[in-house]
Amino acid sequence: MGVSTKLGAAMLPLTIALSACSGAHGTTDTTVKPQAAELSIFVDGSRSTAFISSPAYADAAVSRTGDRVMQLKLGDSARIVSFGTRTTDNAIPALSIKSGYSMRLPAMRKHVEQALRDLMVRNRASGGQGSTDLTYSLENAAIHCTPHSHVAILTDGVAEAEGFSTSKALATGKPVHLPLPATAFMTGCSIEMIGIGMAPSGKGETAQTLPNDQVRRLEAGWAEYFKAAGVKPEDIRFASIL
Repeated sequence: MGVSTKLGAAMLPLTIALSACSGAHGTTDTTVKPQAAELSIFVDGSRSTAFISSPAYADAAVSRTGDRVMQLKLGDSARIVSFGTRTTDNAIPALSIKSGYSMRLPAMRKHVEQALRDLMVRNRASGGQGSTDLTYSLENAAIHCTPHSHVAILTDGVAEAEGFSTSKALATGKPVHLPLPATAFMTGCSIEMIGIGMAPSGKGETAQTLPNDQVRRLEAGWAEYFKAAGVKPEDIRFASIL
């Protein structure tokens, strides 16, 4: 994490003195500083997700996302974006936060988890939105895929893209082929879909998994989309049961 030692601090004056005596002039530091990574968290606000129906499942997803925050380094940032139907008004930034000496990762994790819980409570209270256009939200969110950046998407993966409906494809047994992005806008990022294939059970505050065949077709369709967006196959992950 770049924590300096007492020995390193003690050696600093000696190093400066030696450099001054060496007769070297006009030298510059050519060290390339690493670019800060960003954790982009997208939260599906549609009523079809298990996050709306099951507070327990929502808490599990929040905790999993918090674990990801702990993989960041000082100077990295995180942001939360809520999305739903195909309007820019629904791609709402809910939090933007940067780690540093005054915002250590454990504190950052608490802020992120609380913001996620507050957002899910609001979505639950409103009853959720009618549909999700995730591809539109992703392609218009200006994701920063600097090295080690990650995108976490809390969603069931059931989306209504322009000219295509995953729910209709699943219901009719057809493959899921989402409209592919025009550019590889996620090159350099890793991606995890959290909650894919999970839906309200219709029995109180519980969640259920879609049939295995439907989950596999959802995963295949989204993997195809993310690879077209520039994500390496080994950097694509899906999580249903948390």
